[in-house]
Amino acid sequence: MVEIKHDLNKNQLAFCNDYLNNGRNASAAYRTAYGSDKPETVVNSAASRLLRHVKVRDYLVKVQQENLTTTQRKQDIDRDFLINQYLELVALGKEHRQLSAARQALDSLAHIAGLWIDKRELTQQINIDATLQALDSGALLDALTSANDPPAIEGEFRTVGDD
Repeated sequence: MVEIKHDLNKNQLAFCNDYLNNGRNASAAYRTAYGSDKPETVVNSAASRLLRHVKVRDYLVKVQQENLTTTQRKQDIDRDFLINQYLELVALGKEHRQLSAARQALDSLAHIAGLWIDKRELTQQINIDATLQALDSGALLDALTSANDPPAIEGEFRTVGDD
């Protein structure tokens, strides 16, 4: 994380950092930075004044801009970017005869490209789907009726459309 220059004192900096990390609750941030022995009305008005303080406001804006820049950089990392990076790693691994590094990059590339499927996931999905598809309405109703804990769903059944 980039260190942001500021002219804040220790309590103001503590207030800003807590304010940014606690869901933007100025009163709670004020209590953390300055102590919690003051009445609620005093804390609320002091926190409000502190948010309007020029140095505090400037610091909060700088931190939020830095966070926005970081978020934007994370959004720029997409599948195409990762694929290009892995292709470069494979080429470098081959060029420097680091075949294990090239192989690891190829494995990661295959995973990103969707060529590797986690076998545990596939097996689990097939078992669940096969079990559900094998049940017909009668078997499902029998299973619900025979369940003891919790009790089976009770209700009247009728055919819709025969009225």
